[in-house]
Amino acid sequence: MLVAPTGCGKTWTAIMPFVYSLLKGETIADRLIYVLPLRSLASALYQVEKPLSPEAVLAKHSKRSLVIYNTVRRAQEISRSLNDLIVERGLKTQVLLLHSRYLPDDRKEIERRLTPLFGPPGKCAKEVDAILVSTQVVESRFCYL
Repeated sequence: MLVAPTGCGKTWTAIMPFVYSLLKGETIADRLIYVLPLRSLASALYQVEKPLSPEAVLAKHSKRSLVIYNTVRRAQEISRSLNDLIVERGLKTQVLLLHSRYLPDDRKEIERRLTPLFGPPGKCAKEVDAILVSTQVVESRFCYL
């Protein structure tokens, strides 16, 4: 377990690989939506007026989107709601859910399905319409996300 005090940059550490990939022109996702655990932290990074909704995620989604929540329960809820909304609107967007509570074999299968959608340049499909909803497990699990 890694323990670090408040204010040392854990959140920026999670966000910077995405920003760096954009700057290098090797985008790993079209958008990063990162749900912060503390209201004060969220306010310090960006003014947040209301919780992120499935409608807001779909409104910002383009081709590949990554939505990170700080709890498994919230990630599961938004994943279900996104799937319902996508079906209701007749969209073909794939929604994948990744968190730390999966059994090992189930997690391996999800990770296998993620590579062609969110994998490194050269291994990733060009035409993708997918949203990955995850917890912070994605930060430590995938070096290319």
